[in-house]
Formats: sequence, C-alpha cells, structure tokens
Amino acid sequence: MKKLLTIALVLVAFNMQAQDTKENRMAMKKERFNKMNTEDIAEIQTKKMVLALDLSDAQQKQVKPLNLENAKRHLAHMKHKMTLKEKGEQPSEAVRLKMLNDKLDHSIATKRAMKKILNEAQYEKWNERNERKHKRGRHKKMGKKKEKAHGAIESQER
Repeated sequence: MKKLLTIALVLVAFNMQAQDTKENRMAMKKERFNKMNTEDIAEIQTKKMVLALDLSDAQQKQVKPLNLENAKRHLAHMKHKMTLKEKGEQPSEAVRLKMLNDKLDHSIATKRAMKKILNEAQYEKWNERNERKHKRGRHKKMGKKKEKAHGAIESQER
C-alpha cells in the first residue's frame, strides 16, 4: 500500500513539474523573440553561409540584405503567431491561405535571387542545405502525421 501511495505521489509531482516546465519554455521563448535583433540574425546567417558556401566578399555583400529581409519577415511572423496564441485565436482559412501564398512567393523570389548571386556549385549546396533544414523538426513531424493519417484512410478503404 505504501509503495502504491509513493508511486502515485511521484507521478503527481512529475506531472506538475512537466506543466511548469512547458509554461517556462513558452515564457522563455517569448522573451527570446522580444530580445531578437534582425540585424544580428542576418549577420549570423550570412557568416554561416560564408563558412558553408565559401562566399566571396562581393557575394557576402549581396546575400546580407536578403538575409536581413528574411529575418525581418520571420520575426514579424513569429511575433504575430505568438500574439494569436496568447489571445487563443486561430487565423481564418482565408488568412492562412494568404500567408501560405505570401510565404511561397517569398521563397521563390529568394531562390531566384540566390541563383543570381551564387555560382552553380554554391547554389546546389545552398539548395541542399535549405531542403534539409525544412525536412527537420516540425516539418518532419507533420509529414509523419500525414503519413499516419493517410495510412489509416487506406486501411479503412480496404
């Protein structure tokens, strides 16, 4: 009986700690977004690209404004998402569609600009890094969820 009670207390304490940790992570994430500076983000991103792609000084000067624009767009989007999340709201389907179209248009424009700036080998490497980046994290998880849902639909059809 004592063992059962001890296990129950440990589980309750662990559950409370997990909730507290999630709330702390959200607060830390919000604080980090409020402190971020787009110029610093662009500078870091440009330096990473210089190291990975061996960019020349001229290429570096052309890439930095693109990275600055990307950082500004990304930060604005994340702040908008955080605001909606705080309010407990979700964007409407029309707003989601517009955001997705804007994001895709921006990606196409960025890709075209990078193709003009980089040589062929650098562009291939940049494109490969970009694709890998998008397959990691949430994008990969979302794909797995879709695969599971698609598999469930196929099994129901049989």
